[in-house]
Amino acid sequence: MSSPAPDPLRVALRLAGQGYAVHPLAPGMKVPVRGCGRCSPGTTDRPNPAYVEHDGHTCPCHADGHPCHGVLAATTDPDRLTTWWANMPAAGVGVAAGPSGLVILDVDCHGGEPPADPEKLLPGIELPDDITPGSIVDGRDVLALLVEARHATLPGCAPETLTVRTPSDGLHYWFRAPARTVWRPQAGALGW
Repeated sequence: MSSPAPDPLRVALRLAGQGYAVHPLAPGMKVPVRGCGRCSPGTTDRPNPAYVEHDGHTCPCHADGHPCHGVLAATTDPDRLTTWWANMPAAGVGVAAGPSGLVILDVDCHGGEPPADPEKLLPGIELPDDITPGSIVDGRDVLALLVEARHATLPGCAPETLTVRTPSDGLHYWFRAPARTVWRPQAGALGW
């Protein structure tokens, strides 16, 4: 028997209490909730006449209970989080990696066709000669290959590594970023 899903507000408050900047996700999705009409500029073809230009970090909607601007709305303020989840109890919980001082390694496990050339799995890293077609099937295999090539320890083996399982059976490894380090998203940089 599986245990019931945790209450999103409790999860958000717990994460915020540990210093992680939290924002709501659209129910059942991995994207931030949609902003209000005033905060969306629209598109070039269809500009939003109600849009008021402003800084997403200081948007007045945040204090009014609207988490506009996605990760820019992320906060550790328990009152704001409580208001957001009171208005959107089905929202998921997202953590803004940068403001939380995190680097998150996303290991996908949802298949796809690996590159025919093994060199494209880990560009610039010398790989063992015994890699055969079909031996690398998902992100776990690519990560294991990287760990082997670098003679390193598999993330998640150390007790201080927070690991989150994703809905697609992947893994997110959370690491504290070194202070004053700027990280840029590198989706698809390793693997395929």
